Amino acid sequence: MQGGQAGYFIATMKGGSRIVGFADTGLQQIYPSLAWFVVVSQDEREALASVRTLGHFAIVMVVIGLLMVAVLAAYFLLHRKQELADIETPTPEEQSRGQAA
Repeated sequence: MQGGQAGYFIATMKGGSRIVGFADTGLQQIYPSLAWFVVVSQDEREALASVRTLGHFAIVMVVIGLLMVAVLAAYFLLHRKQELADIETPTPEEQSRGQAA
């Protein structure tokens, strides 16, 4: 590892995968005898739990949105042929004019 580097990698262990992160402290520039770096490790499932939860939420929202679009499309397909003339009943004068023509 060269100075000033940071990163992570996934290590496969007997108990499962672990995410190992590392970073240089930068102390070597001021104190040459302190060439330290920090290493942290966490179980992969624990580290990615929040991302997985957010992914499940996004999938649920997509499914709900598609269901709403399908219901809206079905509503408009069922009601698009209904016109205002179908709602009103013609008066007797309009009926006699329609038969005379």
